[in-house]
Amino acid sequence: MSRFFFDVSEHAHILYDYSGKLLPGLDAARQYAELLAIDLGLNEDAKAPTIQVRDISGRLLLAVSA
Repeated sequence: MSRFFFDVSEHAHILYDYSGKLLPGLDAARQYAELLAIDLGLNEDAKAPTIQVRDISGRLLLAVSA
């Protein structure tokens, strides 16, 4: 299991995930990010946010938009 961090980027603001989530791998992290992006996009009137997935060292692994 690896810890992944899911930062939410909206316009010029980023909401950082300081606790992260333990998941079995990058594919699971991608699926989780896609669900987050869809969920947040459905609850917002504006443009859907981008979810930035980072590893424990802060390296950007992928970004997902709804």
